[in-house]
Amino acid sequence: MMKKKYLRILFPLLLIVGIVTGGLSACSQSEEPSQEENKVEDQKIAIQPEVLMDGIATRSGMELKDLTYFYLRIVNPQSAEFSYFVKMEKNTEGKWYASTDLKNNTTEPKLFFQNGKQPVTVQAIYWKNSSVDNFMARVDEGGWKTPYTFFMSTTVISSLALKGADPLYYNKTIIPQTDAPGGVLPINFRHRFAKIHLKLEFDDYCSQLIGYDQSAVPKVSLGGLLTGSGSYLKWDFNTNNIDYNGDTRDNISTLYSIVWNPPLDIPNSSSEYELMAVPQLIPSGTLNAYFTITNPESGENEMFTWTYQGQEFNLESNTEYDITLQVYGVDPATKGTSNDTLLTKKNIKITGSIKERKGGQQ
Repeated sequence: MMKKKYLRILFPLLLIVGIVTGGLSACSQSEEPSQEENKVEDQKIAIQPEVLMDGIATRSGMELKDLTYFYLRIVNPQSAEFSYFVKMEKNTEGKWYASTDLKNNTTEPKLFFQNGKQPVTVQAIYWKNSSVDNFMARVDEGGWKTPYTFFMSTTVISSLALKGADPLYYNKTIIPQTDAPGGVLPINFRHRFAKIHLKLEFDDYCSQLIGYDQSAVPKVSLGGLLTGSGSYLKWDFNTNNIDYNGDTRDNISTLYSIVWNPPLDIPNSSSEYELMAVPQLIPSGTLNAYFTITNPESGENEMFTWTYQGQEFNLESNTEYDITLQVYGVDPATKGTSNDTLLTKKNIKITGSIKERKGGQQ
C-alpha cells in the first residue's frame, strides 16, 4: 500500500500534467481554424463586377441603364496571369461579364483575384465614343499606356449630346478580402468632368419682353473655358492626369436651351442650359456669358454680357456648378422719357452667382 506522503507528492504532479496536456490540446485546436483561414485567403477568387453610380447632382441625364458596356483593367503587380484588360458587357440576366480579353484577343475570359490578400489596382472607364473604342482596341493595352487626345464639343444642342461628353471613371487600389468580399467587385463610377448648369431668371419686365416665344432667347454663349478646341487635351487613363497641352480660352461654347416648360398662360421667366467641362482653374474675369434678347414687338436684338468677377476657383470632377444670372430691368416708360427703347443696356441689368454641388464619393 502506497504511503500517504507519496500520494501527497504524486497528486500535484498528475494535476500539472493534466493542465499542460489540456493546454497543448487547446492550442492545437485554436491553430487549426487559422490555418484553414490562411488556406482560403491563398486561394484564387472568381471576380463578379458590380457597377454603382453616385453623384446624382453631376449627371448629364446619365443613368445606370445607359451603361451597356465599359472597359475594365485589373493590375496585379505580382502576377501578369492575374492582370486583365477586358471589355465588360451585360448578359441576359443583367449581370456584368467579360466579353472580350483585349490583351489576348480572346472571348469571354474568366477573371480571378490571385488571392484575398494581394493588393490590386482596379481601373474602369465608360465613354460612349467611337474614338475611345478604337483607342481601347489597340494591342498591348494601348488605351492605358498612351494618353488619349481629345477636345470638348463647343456646341451643345441636346441632352443626348451631353451624355456623349460625360465619361465615367474609376481608379482604386483594393485588397480583395476586404474591398471585394466573395469576389463581388464594386465599381463606383464617378463623373470625370464637371457639369455647368446655367440658368437665366427674368423679372416681370424682361418676361414681358420675351413673352411666350422660346426663340426670344434661343441660346447662350459661354466663353473663358479650356475645351481643347485650340490645342487638343490629353487624358492619361492610367494615371488619371489631364494635360491641357497649351490650350487657350479663346473658344466660345454655344449652349441651346435644355429646359423649357413655361405654363401656357404665363410669360417665360427662366431658361436653362447645361454643359460638360474638363476640370480646370477659372481665373477671375475670364468666364463670360453672352446672350441676345429679341423684342417680340420690334424684332430688335440687344446683346447682353455677364463676366464672373469673383475669386478664382477650380472646376472639379464629379461636381456641378450652378450659375444663376438674374436679368432685371426698368420699363423706360416709368422714367417719364419717350426716347428710350425697351432694349438698352441701361434699362436691363444682370447679376450672377455660382454655387457648387458635389457628387457622391467613392
